Amino acid sequence: MADSQITKQQAKAELKKLRQQQKLEKQQRKANKKAKKASGEGFFSRIKQVFNMTRSYDKNIIWWMLLAGIVTFAVTFILISLIFHWVFALLMALPFGLLAAMIVMNRRAEKAAFARIEGRPGAAAAALNTLRRGWVVSEEPIQIDAKTQDAVFRAIGKPGVVLVTEGPAGRAHKLAAKAQKRLRPILRNEVPIHVVQSGRGKDQVPLPKLTKHIKKLDKSLNKHEVHEVERRLSTLPISKPPVPKGVDPWRARPDRKALRG
Repeated sequence: MADSQITKQQAKAELKKLRQQQKLEKQQRKANKKAKKASGEGFFSRIKQVFNMTRSYDKNIIWWMLLAGIVTFAVTFILISLIFHWVFALLMALPFGLLAAMIVMNRRAEKAAFARIEGRPGAAAAALNTLRRGWVVSEEPIQIDAKTQDAVFRAIGKPGVVLVTEGPAGRAHKLAAKAQKRLRPILRNEVPIHVVQSGRGKDQVPLPKLTKHIKKLDKSLNKHEVHEVERRLSTLPISKPPVPKGVDPWRARPDRKALRG
């Protein structure tokens, strides 16, 4: 009898602890939601931030969104109302119109983002990072000129190895040739190497059109071959800016006479 009472007391204590834990977890979730709202990380606040950022570079974004939303709403409403009741058509047309407006905003926001970073070092890498699955992109340049900041970035996909350059056409071409020379002994002639120059000059691809241009390249590898090429190239060290000759930064010593004045 005493054992059963002890067991009941233990069960009540465990149940009480469980309820207190659930209550604390619920309070924690509420606190996290309030913190997100306060920091502006909610869904609608993010949309507002994207819209404001895009509008600062594209003054006509609201008109493009309205045009896409109204046209999509009208077409959807007319087509569905021919088959079903107009109330059902209205309920279906509204979300389609909003979706069309959001798609337009995302496209214009992407162009605005590219406009902000175009011409800056590393802009090509940022554009390459928008490539979706099936691509392996190097986060750091595989070839760089320390003086001019011209760089070559690498992406590996079904078209093969794609080298994307940053900088004026003449200098970028020489830098890409050096990168190709390093890759050829590893790839031999089994994998094609494409050179794409990013920029606004002659024979260069503007940053907003860079990923589309790369995706249109002829496919020559399958999924397994892409991973094999990436594995082979991962053993190749990344080229870093050289240290000036005669200078050892680890053994540099201050001029004591200059410090004394």
